[in-house]
Amino acid sequence: MNKQEYLNQNGVSESDWRNTPSSFRNLFDTLLKQMKKLGFQLSAKQKKLEWFRKRLNQEMRGVSDVISAPKFEVDQEVEFIGGIGKIRDQRYESGNWIYHVEMAMGEEPDFGRIGYETVIMLPEPEVKQFESI
Repeated sequence: MNKQEYLNQNGVSESDWRNTPSSFRNLFDTLLKQMKKLGFQLSAKQKKLEWFRKRLNQEMRGVSDVISAPKFEVDQEVEFIGGIGKIRDQRYESGNWIYHVEMAMGEEPDFGRIGYETVIMLPEPEVKQFESI
């Protein structure tokens, strides 16, 4: 904004401006220059911020395309080629969800049990929802 735009916009006549003390006119000129300088600085920062925002959106779009939500939840009963079991843990690794599946315990053997039978790690494509008959 220049001095003329300010004067006309705010209804200050040229004669009023001439009668204004020089100290105020100098202060006004200085303020207008500072506003213009700050406007350029703000514009540059806004452009930089817009660039970062676009870049972040591009990066996030790529991430959301790669990582999908897991199909199964912890404590859900599932089936797989080796039998049935319950999901105990899940994690995303190398583009796949990996599930820690605790196999269902069969009948107790004659010699007894020491602990859980088996916990295996399976990638998502090898796990299916358990369908009870």
